[in-house]
Amino acid sequence: MSSNAGTGSRGLLNLKGKPKMLHAWQAYQALTYETKWKDDVEQGWKAYRAQYDSDADNPKKMTRLVYLMEFMKEKLAGETDEMKSEVESYRRSSKEATPIQSDNQARNLEFQV
Repeated sequence: MSSNAGTGSRGLLNLKGKPKMLHAWQAYQALTYETKWKDDVEQGWKAYRAQYDSDADNPKKMTRLVYLMEFMKEKLAGETDEMKSEVESYRRSSKEATPIQSDNQARNLEFQV
């Protein structure tokens, strides 16, 4: 008996979902972090760590990602309507953008054919 398992010309399943819209704070971060907030976030994170590292039982201890998210949400809330509109526009455009295929993904596809 011969086995035909794994042979044939069936195509690959496309399991990629549609791009999801960024959260407002993520879009705001993408637009402003490097130019406006990086130093403030770093200094704030160091101060936060200094305050809470000594208190291991603190139930409200945040990770750096959560700290960054809260920081960005707070700063976005205080922004002008013009910036908020720019953030919303960036969110919409990033959802519509086609994801860029990485070199690793392309190489993996070659092995699957």
